[in-house]
Amino acid sequence: MRKLLIAIFAASFGQLALAQPTQGLSDDGVLLDRIVAVVNEGIILQSQIDSKIRLVIEQLREQRTQLPPREVIEQQVLEQLIVQEVQLQRARRLGIRVPDQMLNQTLQQVAQRNGISLSQLPNALSSQGIDYSQYREDMRNDMILDALMQRDVIAR
Repeated sequence: MRKLLIAIFAASFGQLALAQPTQGLSDDGVLLDRIVAVVNEGIILQSQIDSKIRLVIEQLREQRTQLPPREVIEQQVLEQLIVQEVQLQRARRLGIRVPDQMLNQTLQQVAQRNGISLSQLPNALSSQGIDYSQYREDMRNDMILDALMQRDVIAR
């Protein structure tokens, strides 16, 4: 089933290859990360998958939902990241960008909704185990994908 799904992605969206785990070692031989999939000119790292899995598991636990087997979560997260990478590449080709000023305004709104200032947001996220720079990048990507969807809807 997995190979069929990957073939469908490849046929629909361009080149896709599940990478043989490519490992990046630091100078002292510590594994830093590994490439799990190559999507056209982009890559998906194991650290991205691990981060999303942690979020999914946390959300399911908060909802008191029974957790599916880890392999199922991993597969769904990988598929989601592949689709997201294809969409982000398409948005880049179309010139869709989110300037820092627009991103900062959105982050300011998030902070206000949570009763804190923008300068307090990194610490608030850190206390929840969320890396601020990754949160910022994820927010930018979400905004890019929203703009891409709006563009597609308007075009229709």
